Amino acid sequence: MKVVHENLRLTRVLLNNFSPRIPPAQMIKIHMDKLADVDSPRAWDRQFHVHGQTNARLHQQDSPTAMVTRGQGVRIETDDGQSIIDGFFGLGCVSLGNHDDRLARAAMDQMQELPFAPTFCGRSHPRAADLARALTSKAAVL
Repeated sequence: MKVVHENLRLTRVLLNNFSPRIPPAQMIKIHMDKLADVDSPRAWDRQFHVHGQTNARLHQQDSPTAMVTRGQGVRIETDDGQSIIDGFFGLGCVSLGNHDDRLARAAMDQMQELPFAPTFCGRSHPRAADLARALTSKAAVL
């Protein structure tokens, strides 16, 4: 993982600082010198995280619009102390709210039993079959 992260970082350095007059090794040294005194999640985000649906160059200048640090129910907290209603996370995966103890226990139990099992090539597992049965029983089927 460390090698992959290092390769991505170096690729980003070269793409953002490309100049035919400066040798790549010197560009990397210049970039690393800039990072030497930067040690915060916002700085790491600007330097290493490629965000979907975000202008990368503007993001590097303006940092993340919000650095979410925790969630409880429908609210999230940012690193600068704001508590805001989470109207966006549900689009991806948190439609049941943040920090639900019952869901956390269920997820932990499943992770200890079987964290992942692909269902390609005719393979399955009991939880996938049970979920398919439960969803089908609720669907309007003709």
